[in-house]
Amino acid sequence: MRDPGQFQESLIRERRRLERWRKITGYLLRSLRVFHQRIIPPGEAVFQPRCGTGDMIASVAPREALGLEPDGFFAEICRTRHPEIEILEQEVVTAVPERRFNYAIACHLLEQEDECLKAVESICEWLCPRGKLVFTFMNPVWVPLVGLFIKLGLRPKDRRYNYLTAKDVSNLCELAGCRVIEEGYKVFCPLPIPVVAHIINTVLPRIPVIRNLGLMGYVIARVPSDPHRPEPSVTVVIPCHNEQENVAECITRVPSMGSRTEILVVDDGSSDRTADIVREKQEKESSLRLISYSPRRGKAHAVREGFRGASGDIVMILDADMAVLPEELVNFYRALAADRAEFINGTRMLYPQEVGACTIWRLIGNKLFGILFSILIGQRCTDTLCGTKALYKEDADKIKLTGRGWGDFDLLFGVASRKLHMLELPVHYQERKAGQSKMRFFRDGIQLALLCARASVRLP
Repeated sequence: MRDPGQFQESLIRERRRLERWRKITGYLLRSLRVFHQRIIPPGEAVFQPRCGTGDMIASVAPREALGLEPDGFFAEICRTRHPEIEILEQEVVTAVPERRFNYAIACHLLEQEDECLKAVESICEWLCPRGKLVFTFMNPVWVPLVGLFIKLGLRPKDRRYNYLTAKDVSNLCELAGCRVIEEGYKVFCPLPIPVVAHIINTVLPRIPVIRNLGLMGYVIARVPSDPHRPEPSVTVVIPCHNEQENVAECITRVPSMGSRTEILVVDDGSSDRTADIVREKQEKESSLRLISYSPRRGKAHAVREGFRGASGDIVMILDADMAVLPEELVNFYRALAADRAEFINGTRMLYPQEVGACTIWRLIGNKLFGILFSILIGQRCTDTLCGTKALYKEDADKIKLTGRGWGDFDLLFGVASRKLHMLELPVHYQERKAGQSKMRFFRDGIQLALLCARASVRLP
């Protein structure tokens, strides 16, 4: 049994060490909290092994929080600072999961574990299907700093540490059966220098070679879907404006997918017979629904309304002009149902395009935006403006769509900020069947460039 007097002395000693640590690394810790806050939306069920003082898990405003902390000193501090967090004084490799969580925060966990693979496997047991793991750790390049921390009394002398690269942690995740979504390094300037620190920490992580020198490494992975889950249902959202020549054929050509296929046409203030044609077809097709409003508010608003009204487990976007063949939606369904990814983005950059399907200026602009996007979001994205996309409804509901412009960038940035696992699916692109394209190269290009600039400082 612990001596209460010795326990109090040790507790005071640890608190003094923590206060010194916060003064020296305050900006770094704030940066890590912001990083987690941008990945984990408020109101989620979150789990953190070796939660320490509980500050990190508390910062994401969870609906339900559980921390494992084998060190009684830190466990007591956590209970005092954050009484809303449930604390178990156990190691993650020996604790028995009692319930499942949506996210797991593993902050400097693997640096202290004797069995790293077993630790990752144990964390997975605490997560729901498709649950996310967020690992952060010190970049081995900066190991000399550890000696300085020990001399300053900020790290214990009697503890040995593992030094892992992002590739090491990704390899452990894959061995544990997880799918790695993103890896990299953050925080190049750990000092709170006004403006300068923000610019450095935003720009350098996106520059090849240099981006491997960040102070803190991170890996984001996910647990696979439940292989025994029921077959998902599908909602195909068709946003349209003045598509009376195309909408009937587009509806007819949508294939049957999953346990049930719902077709949801969103009429964005059309001045022709688009809505009337859909109503006529509703008399014969029970799975067809219509959302119609006026005045016109743009494709992004139509997509947002379609996502809100969708009842399927999977939501897809299909443009009414049929420039992407409706029959190819089956490939999007198969990729999601087989758990290949969480978000499927169509790309028109692989197959030859029909003459007249895309002007040279649009092609150049799309390639440039694809390169910029890939740098910004850390995942491959060769076609930012392909109208055909698919994701799970539960993920779509967590993405904030502004309802302005085309909506493609909003959706892609939302996917990137929530760290959904994205893959691209090649599609055949042809000239629209009838009518005119609503996109204007220079006007919309400028708008999209401004959106990229704003989002670049908000992404984790």
